[in-house]
Amino acid sequence: MKTRIISAIAMLPLLLFVWWGGIPFYIACLALTVVALREFTGVFRHASAESESAGVKSEFARMPRPSFIIPLFGAVLLYVIEIVIEDEMLIFFWLFLMTALSLLVTFRRSAGLSDAALTMMANVYIVYFLAHAVMVERYFTYTENESIWSPIGFANPLWLILLAAFGSDMFAYFTGVLFGKHKLCPNLSPKKTVEGFIGGIVGSTLFCGVFGYFFLEDYFPANFQIPLPGGQSVSAHLLLIGALGGGAAVLGDLAASAIKRKLGVKDYGKLIPGHGGVLDRIDSVLFTAPFVYYYLLIMDYVVVLTFGGW
Repeated sequence: MKTRIISAIAMLPLLLFVWWGGIPFYIACLALTVVALREFTGVFRHASAESESAGVKSEFARMPRPSFIIPLFGAVLLYVIEIVIEDEMLIFFWLFLMTALSLLVTFRRSAGLSDAALTMMANVYIVYFLAHAVMVERYFTYTENESIWSPIGFANPLWLILLAAFGSDMFAYFTGVLFGKHKLCPNLSPKKTVEGFIGGIVGSTLFCGVFGYFFLEDYFPANFQIPLPGGQSVSAHLLLIGALGGGAAVLGDLAASAIKRKLGVKDYGKLIPGHGGVLDRIDSVLFTAPFVYYYLLIMDYVVVLTFGGW
């Protein structure tokens, strides 16, 4: 526990990239993507090497080995599309190109269909999912008069991703330790409990609601408010993002646990003492970031279609 707390405190300065936003944040996201890709593909390659040393020769019995170079190229290309070209339609081209390149993995004599499938999974699960954090920051933060080089501070819906993901994780941990009795998914994560899950949802809802009340009220329509004492109100969208985003964070955590359990490993890496690797820390963000992006996108469309604008 002491090591986990020290490591968590040591990672707090990384929040400066979120606070500043813009180019520094994009670079940080790309760096996290590269490290996470290395950990994801590396854990499969390590398991593959062990299966080969055990004498497994069949294509369908051996452990697959996804490519690292192809999703690395995909990450750079996607960030160029999002930040430089700024054309959302090109994401369809990106998906086509990455699928085609992933299939080229099978051209290697030693490669199988599972190698190509996992290479495409790395493109989508890590590169594309995490890129939604950049999409949130890029398309729901800046106006035409603001610069991607200027600091944003706390008036950025990007914070909702982190609050939903890590708020859920933190509250779930302490609630589970204090009150946990009923196992949530014992086959995937034996320590997770139903009580912890509920506590995590409550925690992420409170975090997003309180933070949004002080910093993000202008980002949400005024016609969907929940009254508070003293004549104040808070946007119901903030509470929904917190509750549903917290649920998405749990799904992301469980999905990562399922992969690790299939491979027989505890962590994806050892970069962060007490926490594992980068991918072990952002597994919940990989699901929360797309959820927040699409929630904001759908909310935008609904408001425009229903009320003609905000």
